[in-house]
Amino acid sequence: MKKIFYLISCVILLFGCKKNAESETFLIPDNYTGAIVIIFDQDNGNTKEYKDGRRIYNIPENGILYTQFSRVKGVLNQKFYYKNRSSKELKQIVSEGIQISDENESFVLDVYDGGFTVFPEGGIKEGKSGDYPTVEWIYFTIGKYSDNKEELRSIANSIVENIERSYPKHL
Repeated sequence: MKKIFYLISCVILLFGCKKNAESETFLIPDNYTGAIVIIFDQDNGNTKEYKDGRRIYNIPENGILYTQFSRVKGVLNQKFYYKNRSSKELKQIVSEGIQISDENESFVLDVYDGGFTVFPEGGIKEGKSGDYPTVEWIYFTIGKYSDNKEELRSIANSIVENIERSYPKHL
């Protein structure tokens, strides 16, 4: 009987600890392909916007968004849309894991996250370091099935490295 109670307790602890993150919607300029980088917790970044209980991220033409939102943690619910500038019409962009019916269709290839620490004396270190605040980011790439994923990841990594080197001068 103790074994069954112990097993049930472990299962409850394991599955009960999952936390759903706030749902996110990414609005991307129409026909954009390449890397998109989002830098979180920026005092001078885009203000927080919600629609139907979802966070809204309006991605600018250059693909780099500085936002006042904090990075979400937990089980993610992310949706990606192309946004037509003139008509405000939305077209969903599917993720790579979903069956692609048209090889010329764009889709989300990757989603990565990370952070870097900025020290008061001006140095920067990738990841978290002690009690110093960490600047968190995510990037994702959008492309066609035939696009070179490694090249797109390399471009995204270069953008993040440039942001790290110039931080906080970007604002």
